[in-house]
Amino acid sequence: MGKQQKNNKNQKEASVKKLTSEEKREQERLIKKELKKEKLSAVFEKAVSSRLIILPIAVLCFGIMCGVCYLNEDEIFSSSFTVQGIFHCLYVGDLSIGISSRLLIGSILSLFTDTLTAEIINTFAKAFLFISFALQSLVTAAVIRKGLSEKNIFILLLSVIFVVCPVTVCAYTLYFGVLDLYNYVIFITSMMIIVKGKSTHQPLVPLISAVGILIHYSFFFAFFPALFVAELYRTVSCSRDKFKVEAVSLGVNSALSTGLFFYLTLFAKNFLFMDSSQMLEYVHSKADGSVMIFDEYLLYYIYDNFLGTVMPDASSSLSALINKNNELRKPDATVQYLLFTALLFIIFWAVNAVLIKREKGKKKLPFIAACVMPLAIIPELILSSDTWRWVAGTVFSLFLVLFGFYIMNVPSLKKLFSDMKKLRPPVRYVITAVLVIYIVLCFVFEHRIYT
Repeated sequence: MGKQQKNNKNQKEASVKKLTSEEKREQERLIKKELKKEKLSAVFEKAVSSRLIILPIAVLCFGIMCGVCYLNEDEIFSSSFTVQGIFHCLYVGDLSIGISSRLLIGSILSLFTDTLTAEIINTFAKAFLFISFALQSLVTAAVIRKGLSEKNIFILLLSVIFVVCPVTVCAYTLYFGVLDLYNYVIFITSMMIIVKGKSTHQPLVPLISAVGILIHYSFFFAFFPALFVAELYRTVSCSRDKFKVEAVSLGVNSALSTGLFFYLTLFAKNFLFMDSSQMLEYVHSKADGSVMIFDEYLLYYIYDNFLGTVMPDASSSLSALINKNNELRKPDATVQYLLFTALLFIIFWAVNAVLIKREKGKKKLPFIAACVMPLAIIPELILSSDTWRWVAGTVFSLFLVLFGFYIMNVPSLKKLFSDMKKLRPPVRYVITAVLVIYIVLCFVFEHRIYT
C-alpha cells in the first residue's frame, strides 16, 4: 500500500514537472514572438522615420496612377495615344501674336523648334503628363509616410483615393493635350513651395501663379483659391518676424493673379500685335502638315472668347448656358458627379467645419476660406461647357489643401485625427468601410465614366 502511494506521488510530481516544462516552452515562444514583433515594429518605425522611404512609396503611387489611367485609356503608353487635333491650335500660337491667355505654351515650344510637328506636340504633352504624375506621387508619398508614422488610417485611405479617383488622376487624360495639364504641374509646384514654408522661396509663388494664368485663365478659378487658402494659413500662423514676408507674398500673389486674370479676360484683345488674317498666316507658317489647325477655333479662343463661353460676349452667356450641350445631362452623370464628387466635398467641408469650431480669432480665416473655396468653380460651370474639367480641378485642389494642412501640422487637424482614433469601434469601422467601398467603386467605374 505504501509502495503504491509512493508511485502515485512520483507520477504526480512528474506530471507537474512536465506541465511546468510545457508552460515554460509556451512562455518562451510568446516572449520570442513579442521580441520579433517589437523588432519588426522598430524596423518599420525606423524606415518610416527616414525620408528615403518616400522614394519607393512615390514609385508605387506612380505605378498605380499609370495603371488607373490604363483603365481609362488603354493606349496611354502607345504611340497612338496622341493630342487631339482640335487642341493643336493651343500649341502653335505664341506671344508674338500678343499678350493673351493660352499663348505661353506655344511660346515655350517655339524656343526649341522653328517648325512645329504633331510628334513634338505629343512628346511635349506626354512628358508633362508623367511629370504631373511624378509630382503627385511625391506629394502623396510624403502624406503616406506621415500617416504611417502616426498610424492615421483616415489620411491613408484618402491618399489611396487621391491616386485612384477618376476626378483627380485621370481628369486630364480625358482631354489629353488641353492646357489644364500644365496648370496641374504649376499648381502642385506652388503648393509644395508654400507647404515647405521657406521665406526665400515665397516670392516665387506669385510668379508661378502668373505663369499658370498665362497658360490658361481657368487657373484663377480652379487652383488660385487653394493657393490663397494655404498662404493665408501660413500668414496667420507664422511668427512675428516672418509675418511681413508671408503677408507681402499673400498680398502680391492675390493682387497680381486677380489683376492678370481681369486683364487677360477683358482687355487682352486690345494688346494683340496682329490682326486675325496676319495671325492665321503666321501660325500656319510655324507648323508642318501633320499639325491640324482649325482656323475658326483659333480665332475664337484668341479674338472672340469671353471666359470660355460659347458666345462672343457676356450678354449671350445666359442663352449659351441654357442651350449648350451640358455634360450633366449625360446618362453617366449620376455616377460621374454625384458618386465621385459628393462624398469628397462632404468630407472636406465637414473637416473644415470642425476646424473652424476649434480655432479662435484670425486662425479661423483659412478654414472659412477653405469652405468657401469650392464655390469659385461656379463661374466656370456657368460660362463653360467643359464641366468635367472644372469639377476635377476643384476636387484636386481640395485634396492638396487638406494634404497641405496635414503636412504643415495644423494643430486643430492633428487633434481632430487624434479624436477620430478615440471613436467607438463601430463608428471607425463604418468610416473605414465607406472609404474602402469608394476605392473599390473607383476601379469598377473608372473606364465607364470616360466612355
